[in-house]
Amino acid sequence: MADNYTPPSCKAFSLSELNDVMLEILESGGKITFAPRGASMQPMLYQGRDRVTIEKPPERLKVYDIPFYRRDDGRFVMHRIVGIKDGAYKLCGDNQYNVEYPVRRDQIFAVVTSFERCGRQISCKAFSYRVYCFLWTLFLPVRKQLLAVKRFLGRIKRRVKK
Repeated sequence: MADNYTPPSCKAFSLSELNDVMLEILESGGKITFAPRGASMQPMLYQGRDRVTIEKPPERLKVYDIPFYRRDDGRFVMHRIVGIKDGAYKLCGDNQYNVEYPVRRDQIFAVVTSFERCGRQISCKAFSYRVYCFLWTLFLPVRKQLLAVKRFLGRIKRRVKK
């Protein structure tokens, strides 16, 4: 499926255009499901293939939660909590190795509660998901090297296909 494919029954909007509507839905206890963009949460989520469901976040978030937040520059981001320090959150995308800190609670307006991966619905409370989070976060100190190896193997694979 192409990255820019939009099914006929869907219409694409920017998050900035929908911010007020999203906040109203979340504040009333509703859920929002959408297809995220970008590569920062790979290998868990792929643009054009997977979808996430977000809800209003609990008052206290925990390590491994995936908050949806707005940076001070206005950009919307969805990354995993890898640590909490002095009431602020340390976040990092699964396909990244630089930790973003501090992310304040007032920047967070939603949290991912489930996601659809390859057509299969997965709860963020599922045991298999929590094991993935533990292992992927455990490798954060060497993630830069792991991602370099992944890119190198990808280049070899592409050359072999040619």
